[in-house]
This record gives sequence, structure tokens and C-alpha cells, in this order.
Amino acid sequence: MNPKETIPVLAKLAPVLATAGPPALIGVGVGLVLLWLFSDDKKEETPQTPMLEPPPPKTDDVKLLPAPTMPPEVQAAAPLPKAASRRITREDIAGALEYGARSIPRGEAVAALQALGFHKTAAYRALSTSGRFAEFIEIAPDGLIEWKG
Repeated sequence: MNPKETIPVLAKLAPVLATAGPPALIGVGVGLVLLWLFSDDKKEETPQTPMLEPPPPKTDDVKLLPAPTMPPEVQAAAPLPKAASRRITREDIAGALEYGARSIPRGEAVAALQALGFHKTAAYRALSTSGRFAEFIEIAPDGLIEWKG
């Protein structure tokens, strides 16, 4: 558009912009106030009075108690801490494929590797035709995988 055509268009749009502008600005303002109110930027409150530590006990007052122990049932039920990630090894693949005793569908082999603690993606990658262990496995046309180790 050239300048001669722009001015009449702006003159026609001016009333529309004048009526729509203030409500839009009010809406933006209300939105910003709501965001400010519901933000979680709470400052840490520092204690105004310093906390005093109790004095160390005298050696005459100290009585040693036996260390608490957990019963064996509780120890067995306690979850183990998450182990560091480890890589799938040749032995893991061989065990999942039952050392070639029978042909296994890929989904079942992946489930066996997942039972050993590996992620699904890692298991599928290890069992792929271009995977790290492709030379040790044989994939039949019907999708069954066999260990040829």
C-alpha cells in the first residue's frame, strides 16, 4: 500500500482501535496482577533471634544406649537404593534369550531384559538388527530371536 491508501484505512480503523485498546490493556493488567499474586517467589524468612545450641552434656551424665536395629522382616522389605546405570552385557542378552534353548519373540526378550533392571529403550536397541549384539543373535523373518552366541 502506498501512503495515500494507508491514511484512509487508518482513519476507518481508528474508532475500532480506540474502543478495543483500553479493554485489552485492562485485561493484560489484570493478568499480570494475577500472575504476581499466585507466584511462588516467597523469600526465605530468616530467624530474628539466633538459635542457641544446648551445652554439651557432661561425661558423668552420658548413658550409652544400644544402637537400634531393624528386624530381618523389615530389612528384607526395605527398598534397595537405585543402582548406578549399567550397560547391557553379552551375558544379559544370553540369559534373556535362554542361551539359545528356544526362539523367543522380541517383546518377551525385552520383558526379560526389563526384569533384569534395564530400560525398555535400551533393551530394544540391544536386540535390534543393527544393535551392539547383532552378531550374537539371529532374527528370523517371523520376528523370533534366537541366541547363536
